[in-house]
Amino acid sequence: MNVNGGITPCCLYDVPDWGNAFENKFSTVWNNELFHEARTRSKNDKSLYKTDIICDRCEAPFIYI
Repeated sequence: MNVNGGITPCCLYDVPDWGNAFENKFSTVWNNELFHEARTRSKNDKSLYKTDIICDRCEAPFIYI
């Protein structure tokens, strides 16, 4: 979480926030469509999806699932 309340999906890449804890409850942001999809994608074949997210291009071996 950033000082402005923005909750970003990644600390390694400069990507837009996926929500804001000052505008919504943290749990609401954490369970929004973007975060839910990122967690689901980590368990599935990414070629099943028509769009991509930053997590699909992750090259961080200590984070990538």
